[in-house]
Amino acid sequence: MNRSSHPQATAWKRRAKSRPNRRPQVFHNAYPCIYKDKQGELAKNRDSAAFAEVLAGLYEHGCQLGSILFNYALTEGSEPIQNDHHHIRRGDVIVTVTRPPLHDEAFCTKKYVPRSGTELERRIFDAVNRWLSICSRSQLRLSDRVVAAWEARVRRDLDQPTEETPADFTFSQVCDARLKEWSALDARGRTHRVNHHRDYRSLGCFLHLPAFEGLDCRLIVSFGMGSLENLVWNHIVRTRFDHWFDEPVFALAEMDLNGIPETPQTLFFSDDIPVRLLMELPAEDPLFGEAEAERVAA
Repeated sequence: MNRSSHPQATAWKRRAKSRPNRRPQVFHNAYPCIYKDKQGELAKNRDSAAFAEVLAGLYEHGCQLGSILFNYALTEGSEPIQNDHHHIRRGDVIVTVTRPPLHDEAFCTKKYVPRSGTELERRIFDAVNRWLSICSRSQLRLSDRVVAAWEARVRRDLDQPTEETPADFTFSQVCDARLKEWSALDARGRTHRVNHHRDYRSLGCFLHLPAFEGLDCRLIVSFGMGSLENLVWNHIVRTRFDHWFDEPVFALAEMDLNGIPETPQTLFFSDDIPVRLLMELPAEDPLFGEAEAERVAA
């Protein structure tokens, strides 16, 4: 007997179709750990521990694990291995906890994440590009419209004067991803240098979009600038900022990593890390569009 025509299988299908309130599924948009310029292997993907932190948070918010969406590294002369994402439904969540390699190739950084060249990757990059004008291992720069929207919110909602907004950051590529210097987007502003040899600070970035081009599902991009910083950041997101899982938001924060243990066996040390929010902006904020128009008009 054909298995699909078995009475028990048919009954199971009927029950599955009638199940109410399907729990959203979480899909890990994973990048490979590569060796000797290979495309990478499905079972060896970056930042799995960081994804476990986000998955645990999303599980508490009513989601369940779906699958990996693996980005095989695009090698010279090869064609992209396209993601199979036809199982993704409305309300599901694609999660990227590896820093998106938007500009790794352009900036020729020592430490880079290989692109896959897939259509899904392009769509994610296009979504992130609205918020980050530069995203590489050595530099992170906010887009003009994000800075404009944040400064407009500070002026209108918080009734505070607009000060110099940290928006352009550079990072060490030796051993860890500590912050070296930052500046505002205004060319007239000065560069603020950090004594990074003695002062270990780094950034975490979080973006939650309710939908993006071509897919009627949510997108969460949450990353630190290096592997350890990334794991610590996503633990902090789960334990301190889990409300971000329920609302469209863009957030940027500074982590004070001075004094963290050299060989930790758990992540409990992360609970004591001082975190300073630099920006927290609703991703559907109408000021996002209005402020950009004001900046262009000016």
